[in-house]
Amino acid sequence: MLQKLANLFRKKTEPPAKKGSVKHINYKRGFGFLNVEGMESEVFFHFSDAAGRLRRGDQVDFKLIKEPRGWRATELKRLKSTT
Repeated sequence: MLQKLANLFRKKTEPPAKKGSVKHINYKRGFGFLNVEGMESEVFFHFSDAAGRLRRGDQVDFKLIKEPRGWRATELKRLKSTT
């Protein structure tokens, strides 16, 4: 509960949900990067924010959160798998 309250003050959410594809994944370290439609830079994501296992090239739907180090994808949902 306290963590959720802290997150409200620390992060800004950019609505609505975005679409993109998984560009790079580091399975050992638990994170990856997305190519996002309409954005030039890659967006970071952590495995804890993904619903299920993601693979390189998967199409995903997600929300963006602005953090001190940049944008982070959260609530990732796979739309289409490459395999």
